[in-house]
Amino acid sequence: MRYKHQHLRDYLLNNLRDGIYKPGEKIETEQALCEKFHISRNTVRQAVRELENAGCLRRTRGSGTFVMQKCTDNIKRIAFLVYDTAYVNYSVTMDVLRGIDSVCKERGYAVDILEVRNGFSKEQIAGFSRKYAGILVGAYQISLETLVRLEETSLPCVMVKNFPEERRNSAFRIDFEAGAFLLTKHLIGTGRDNFALVYPGEEIAISRDFRAGVQRACLEYGARLKTENIFYSPYPETASAEEVAHRLASMRERPDAVICATDDFACELCLHLAKNGLKVPENIAIGGCNNSKLSRYSNPPLTTLELPGFELGRAAAEAVVSGNKKKNAVLKPKLVVRESTAPIASIQKGRRE
Repeated sequence: MRYKHQHLRDYLLNNLRDGIYKPGEKIETEQALCEKFHISRNTVRQAVRELENAGCLRRTRGSGTFVMQKCTDNIKRIAFLVYDTAYVNYSVTMDVLRGIDSVCKERGYAVDILEVRNGFSKEQIAGFSRKYAGILVGAYQISLETLVRLEETSLPCVMVKNFPEERRNSAFRIDFEAGAFLLTKHLIGTGRDNFALVYPGEEIAISRDFRAGVQRACLEYGARLKTENIFYSPYPETASAEEVAHRLASMRERPDAVICATDDFACELCLHLAKNGLKVPENIAIGGCNNSKLSRYSNPPLTTLELPGFELGRAAAEAVVSGNKKKNAVLKPKLVVRESTAPIASIQKGRRE
């Protein structure tokens, strides 16, 4: 979610960049901006303060806010490319963007979020060099041709979070394989040994990594993950949770643990398992991924993985704005244990008592 002051800040920056505000001129009053954007004075002051820190504006008590004479030299922007701007509302992408934005605030940069769904022409890509100081690509769906053209510009260009397989070793990414391995190992330690997996499939590199981590842990610790117990659900949909719950409930040799690639799906699955007479964690344990707010308040609270999206965004943005040679980083998730994976021994002990 973009905060109100960020929308105002971008509006002011665009006016500066496009020459609507001239050096030395006075911009709109606080009251005028409050009325135009339906925001408070504190919100206006926060946006103006960030542009003051970037050397773009100067506030004079009793006189107003003025454009600095050399402000255009200080207006710096980077582009964050996503497949669809709606993806920015997804929790992990939002965390990555918050990390990017925090670095940009500190360094006096602004961030433009651009869609790559329809691709870019050669002319558009050429224009990036005039408009941006660097590019962050967060879309695995980007065509290799477009990616090569972006990399051929004079701009720093790095992949962050999502990436095509060809750029795995040159991406700022989360180690989803290590995270899934950690979650599966934890579940095995609670006494479970027969697993099911729900993930978005093989098209997405980070989804493949997640599946590989679950399989590696099962293989290493002697647990089972049968092919018929692997379910596919396109991210971020949860509509198939009802069907998955019904299939699990009807199995003669039912898995005693389900690992889901998203918290949203895991929480929805808990609801439908209950409708099918299966209790979590008494009859079946559930683990998710994202550590979303929903995971904390589900019934029962969900064991999940905390993803370092904010830190990843900061690392990628630092690489772009600092001009250093770093082109990749791999950050590991952390396990968050809650009631949905309570150990079998403790459940049995509670029953006896």
